[in-house]
Amino acid sequence: MKKNMYSKLIPLAIERNTTIFSVLFFFLVGISIGTFMELMLSAQDKNELSQYLNANLFAENITSLPQIFINSLGNNLGLLILIALSGITVIGFPVALLSVAYKGVTLGFSSALLLETLSLKGIVLILLTIVPQNIILIPTFLLAAACAINFAGNAISARKTGIKKNLTNNVGSYLVYYILFSIVLLAGCLIESFICPILLQLIG
Repeated sequence: MKKNMYSKLIPLAIERNTTIFSVLFFFLVGISIGTFMELMLSAQDKNELSQYLNANLFAENITSLPQIFINSLGNNLGLLILIALSGITVIGFPVALLSVAYKGVTLGFSSALLLETLSLKGIVLILLTIVPQNIILIPTFLLAAACAINFAGNAISARKTGIKKNLTNNVGSYLVYYILFSIVLLAGCLIESFICPILLQLIG
């Protein structure tokens, strides 16, 4: 039984190329939307955001890092749970695509804002505060979304034998996958909450 679980676990996220391409497409669309939203801000809004960034970006101290970690873990874990539930509910799998699109929007908006408001310094900030954790977080969310969509698709394809029965037989391997995703996500949150703020202090 254990061997059967792991044999299902390995290919679940990558068994359909169309799923991977769809997830990546929605993520890139999200980045584009986020960038466009930033470009559409008024000059006054951009000026206010620039002042806010300059005043608060380097304000974190060591005592505030645990709270940053809690916030980061809550936001990212909440999104991961939403993706996981979208696969289990079967008909809710489009939520997985919307979730990666949302992640793309936040990434595109924040990167564009730093670039436009802080110029060359913004590039450094992106490399130090956005890139490190997202090297881990983005692939995790993309694979998680692909996993949810494939899981739902497999359940729908097996409707002749019963969707409920298929879900029951395969939910174990599905949950193992998300436990692994959660562990990887935890590492990304630790980088975002403790390493990135320290790097900020070095250039602040």
